[in-house]
Formats: sequence, structure tokens, C-alpha cells
Amino acid sequence: MQASGVRPDVIAWNTLVSGFARNGDIGVALDLFDEMRLRSVKPRVSSWNCIISGCVQNARYDEALGIFLEMCETEMPDAVTIASIFMVGSGMI
Repeated sequence: MQASGVRPDVIAWNTLVSGFARNGDIGVALDLFDEMRLRSVKPRVSSWNCIISGCVQNARYDEALGIFLEMCETEMPDAVTIASIFMVGSGMI
């Protein structure tokens, strides 16, 4: 996309983050999430949900909780966020 002069928007970034996380490549998903923010693309609640649920699905519970706390500094969690965070609690037991 960028080679043709098109700048990826938040939806494109979310798709990449979610796809890599669902495929088990959570490290790549985390790197992409960071890169999105470095490129001044402001994450939406859906963006945060993608990376939090990806961490939970890949049993990275501490990271999910840390990202959730970071999210709460700037965004109001929604029902999807809360459902994902509940899974952190059940995964840590």
C-alpha cells in the first residue's frame, strides 16, 4: 500500500494486527500495534480490543492486562474489552 502512495488507515492496521494475532504471531501483532502508533495512527477502542484479545488468545495474560491499563489512560473500554479482560482472569487461574 505504501509503495503506491496510499497511507494505511486504522482499519487496515487493525486487520493486520488481528490477523497476525489470530494466526499465533502475537509478537508480530504487538510490533504492528506499536508501529501503528509510531506512524501517528491513533488507535480506536476496536484497535485496543484487537491486541488485547490477541494477547489473551495466545495466553499472554500479563501483556493483555498491561495493554488494557494503558488503554484506560486514553480510552473508555467497551463490552468487548471487558469480555477479553475477564478471560485474562480465568486464564491466570
